[in-house]
Amino acid sequence: MKKTLIFLTVFLFTVSAFATNNNNVASFTEWMQINGYTPSFPDDPGDIIEQWAAPNGSPMEIDWDPDGDFIWHVSENEGADCIYQIEVATPHSVLASYPCPNPYGIPAGGSMNGACVGNGFFYYTDFNGDLTVVDDHIVQVDRTTLAAIDQWEVDPDIDQVLGITYKAPYFYVVCNSTGLIYEVDLQPGGVYSIISTITAPGGGPVSGIHYLEGNDTFWIASFLGGVVYETDSSFNILQTIPAPAGANAIGITWPGEGENYWLTDFGNDQFYIIDGDIVVSTTVDFTIDLTDDYGDGWNGGTLDLLVNGTVVLDDITVVSGYGPETFVFSVANGDFVEIYFTPGGWAYECAYYVYDNLGNLVVSSGDGGVEPDAYVSFTAIVGAADATLEGYVYEFGTGTPIEGAVVTIAGIGLNATTLADGSYSIIDIVPNVYDISCDAPLYITAEELGFDIVSGTNTLDFDLLWSEIEASVTELVSNLPPDETEVQTFTIINNGPGELVYDISLDLPAEVRVRNGSSNHPVSNSRESTKTSKNMSNVRNDSSINDRDPRASNNSHGIPATDDLFDLQFDWPVGVGGGEAGIETDGTYMYTTKWNGGTFFRYAMDGTYIEEFSVTGCPGNIRDLAYDGTYFYGASATNTVYEMDFDTQTVISTISAPIAVRAIAYDGASDGFWANNWSDTITLFDRSGATLNSFPCGVYQSYYGFAWEDALPGGPYLWGYCQDGASTNQLVQFDIATGLETGVNFDIGSIFTVG
Repeated sequence: MKKTLIFLTVFLFTVSAFATNNNNVASFTEWMQINGYTPSFPDDPGDIIEQWAAPNGSPMEIDWDPDGDFIWHVSENEGADCIYQIEVATPHSVLASYPCPNPYGIPAGGSMNGACVGNGFFYYTDFNGDLTVVDDHIVQVDRTTLAAIDQWEVDPDIDQVLGITYKAPYFYVVCNSTGLIYEVDLQPGGVYSIISTITAPGGGPVSGIHYLEGNDTFWIASFLGGVVYETDSSFNILQTIPAPAGANAIGITWPGEGENYWLTDFGNDQFYIIDGDIVVSTTVDFTIDLTDDYGDGWNGGTLDLLVNGTVVLDDITVVSGYGPETFVFSVANGDFVEIYFTPGGWAYECAYYVYDNLGNLVVSSGDGGVEPDAYVSFTAIVGAADATLEGYVYEFGTGTPIEGAVVTIAGIGLNATTLADGSYSIIDIVPNVYDISCDAPLYITAEELGFDIVSGTNTLDFDLLWSEIEASVTELVSNLPPDETEVQTFTIINNGPGELVYDISLDLPAEVRVRNGSSNHPVSNSRESTKTSKNMSNVRNDSSINDRDPRASNNSHGIPATDDLFDLQFDWPVGVGGGEAGIETDGTYMYTTKWNGGTFFRYAMDGTYIEEFSVTGCPGNIRDLAYDGTYFYGASATNTVYEMDFDTQTVISTISAPIAVRAIAYDGASDGFWANNWSDTITLFDRSGATLNSFPCGVYQSYYGFAWEDALPGGPYLWGYCQDGASTNQLVQFDIATGLETGVNFDIGSIFTVG
């Protein structure tokens, strides 16, 4: 039975092709140079985008104001003004400047160090004691009036305070005297408390700090180290970026969550905008081992493990034996892990051990004949970022180094660009298993999936392939009258070692005119005179060959059939006959079924019969076929639908459908299947067999084949081929949205016959 109609009218067919005549070049890289191709690469993290002189000199900390979309800047130079508001956009003009808000009654002119917008206010720090004889103050300022509201004298607890940032509900302060970050609670009336202290990245003093809320990361500038660190919320290093050469990096901020961050240079009185690459914290795998020291399992005892309140391991246990039974769960830095133990018999025999991503023991309970604790919790700390990935990128076959290739570690945003000798190096990587890719212009992307990066130095080289297209023509032009076809051929050659991927464009005229109506249809008279012998009412009534519905009707239903869509495209004889029923294509071949046998038939797209084959695991007698882009589906008028690979000729799986399946079509929008058996309810079900939608057949009955399409206006539509109508071979269109026949239908028996 025919169920798929393919309509194609070609007006202009263009191939955009490239070929080279440089046959004596040593490599593809040399060819690029000879032909004048100069690749342009994006800025690397740490590259200077813009640079200009700081107002008033001695720039200290900066912070972005999300409400005004400008940068707050404080200067250590004493003078009339030492607070500045700077526009984010070029030319970064000074929008306003103010004297130092001084809560101590001393004349204005004191220098300032830290700057922060948080909790609705502006905050600054005073390192040198310019405002009073006592060093190290934090001052709260009204952002509108610039009046001082409150102040906290943090010396001697925090000495030589510099940078400050806010992550609700606490402030984070860095200083010039120690390699510590202070988590501080500031209360009204000058009351403060230090919640915790954290070792700063690199272990030494740092100068500036900024919290990037959208990514839950801290950005920290090191005056002495000459670098910028990105850390996660637990201050584990995600990446290290060199500061500009010779710069004394102090202040750092991100305007929103854009592509670049701002940096101040205290010693050289400069502002920089730096190319940034935000790295988000990645998850790693922790493990938990369950053991039983008697060797008879946990005797009904179980364990639940939750990460941030979500159960990730449910009722795990040791069924029998000593164990260990190992279970894996994923965490990111700072995740809160909870373990609940429910005892069974002889609970004192049970124990468990949790290991981090580097194999270090994190927590254990129950060891030594003691019953495990009913509840244990801990905060996950991912192993140190102490791994390096390095290597070289070459051109395949020639060994020519490729400069400017980008090697990327997926999921954590770390990457590096190769130098002139093809070398690259990525540092500060948390050991884990990663997917790594390498990209370069005019080369094919290479991937190394599941690469295990361990502590220390890891090496990975890439040899990049390329493809080079050559076509026998660059353009094919055809102007076709209605109902005419033309075949033009051309050859495409790949002169490179890699897989060739190319585009073929179809240029259509601006306007296409179609004559409508039966009175002026261009082939209506010819069709009447040449197709009269192919009336399907003359089909042989042989039950061994034709699978016919005993209730089928050839009555006219009074709905006039339309012919506008149904011009005949091809008419080829079947290769075997005697029961070929369903038809489907994967775009490479056409396949038919044998309703009264256990085989299938393969045809070329020009109708040439190729072979008969069977599918292992499928008993045969398949009526109709559907194709989802990978596999074929069909049933033998039963509830079992077979998922079949026609390349390997094996059954992949089966679906238990909610109805008996004769006609079937794959619905690409719902990832499901429309099916029925003769005049049963037309039903949409998913891959698990659950019903998604259904509607009755309508006027026409006895369906044998279905097809789904979303090409015609107003779609998607379901098309059915039924043993009904004048010749018992009617093509009917359904509106899926309403479940009703649209009135568009066609008597296939009026133009050709099958038997």
